Amino acid sequence: VLSHVSMFSYTCLVIALLAVCTSGKLLLEVEFDIAQVQEQNQGQNVGQILTAYLQDTNLLWLRYLNTIIDGTPYKTPSRIAYLEFESVKEWSQFEKNQKGPTHVLFDIFWLPWRRLPWQTDEDGTITGKAERATGKEGYLFVIKYKIAADKKKQYSELKKKQLNAFNTKLVQNEAFLERRSYQETLFQSDFSNMAMYEFISLEAMTEVLFDGGLIFENTEGAHECFSNYAATMYQPPYENGGNILHGHAFRQPGAQQQAPPS
Repeated sequence: VLSHVSMFSYTCLVIALLAVCTSGKLLLEVEFDIAQVQEQNQGQNVGQILTAYLQDTNLLWLRYLNTIIDGTPYKTPSRIAYLEFESVKEWSQFEKNQKGPTHVLFDIFWLPWRRLPWQTDEDGTITGKAERATGKEGYLFVIKYKIAADKKKQYSELKKKQLNAFNTKLVQNEAFLERRSYQETLFQSDFSNMAMYEFISLEAMTEVLFDGGLIFENTEGAHECFSNYAATMYQPPYENGGNILHGHAFRQPGAQQQAPPS
């Protein structure tokens, strides 16, 4: 757990991340299950801890969702959270600031857990025509993949020929919210890329996935270039929407935001 990591190990981790994520935003992916006991422990509960996160000047936003379908080749928890930072510098300062609350969160409330940092590919962001209700989460289709060494040229040519056409059709879909793209090669070798597609409803997402053929990475041609790939579907944790919670670094001065209970 974080409180037991030596300063030397922590420093090495930050140096390694700085070497890879020299620029651009950092997305922290956290997979977890909810512990059976959710009452206050060590003077804190989940809502208080997440509120402390949101008040940290280094956090841009956080969101958490429930798993619907999981295609990964290993056992994964039933929930996922994403936290975004302006860069690895802000993330490392956040970890330093929130060491105590994070220790309580992952030792007691969110179990078991896996944390992985992804570097944002800003060029891979596509915004749809659908309007997001204030603070409301959509439904996510997330595909992780690794391009085979002998297929990189083929995949690059495939993207040049087809990707723009796929994206144009996707943006025209009235239920499509956003596509985001990420990369990670420092901490694991199963997947080097991650694409996130977000829709306003589960019905819209499943229609695109099973009938629409609008997701480039999910085509047969793309799959032929992957040495590994796995897809997951997530839904908001609340029947009436769920929230994208903006951190202090995102909000205007003076704005306040309280985290809902998990």
